[in-house]
Amino acid sequence: MAKKIKKMKSIMQNKEAGQCYLCRLLDKDNSIKRVRQEHHVMGGTANRRLSEKYGLKVYLCPAHHLYGLKAVHSNAAVAELLHKEAQRAFMWIYPSLDFREIFGKNYLTERDLNEMAYKDNERFRLYVDKYCKNRGITIAEAFEHELVTNVRKEENQGE
Repeated sequence: MAKKIKKMKSIMQNKEAGQCYLCRLLDKDNSIKRVRQEHHVMGGTANRRLSEKYGLKVYLCPAHHLYGLKAVHSNAAVAELLHKEAQRAFMWIYPSLDFREIFGKNYLTERDLNEMAYKDNERFRLYVDKYCKNRGITIAEAFEHELVTNVRKEENQGE
């Protein structure tokens, strides 16, 4: 008999807010939705159970869950966006756990990780700002540079 996973609240969204996660994210629509459906972000039998265990679920209106052009079950780009959002939330809430080891895949690019570090790590942000000023480039361009990525990785090891 399969081990029962305890239901956990979403770490991505407050269910009681009554909003559709994708209406907010994609359409800037913060209105209350009368009907919302629970969506486990990580699909497949094993990953669905892990989504439940770690709170990687969101609440979606039917158009964003099953039926619309931007429905997560029929639009690969929207599904990928939710996977990235889930990994970011997981890394924030469970910094000592390895998302890739648990879910078998990494959805975030080096650029995504650089952007997260820029937002969350003051030392890295100061480094990137100085790097950009010295080279006359944008922050977005700096995130593409291998040296910046290596500094971020070194910063993470030092924490």
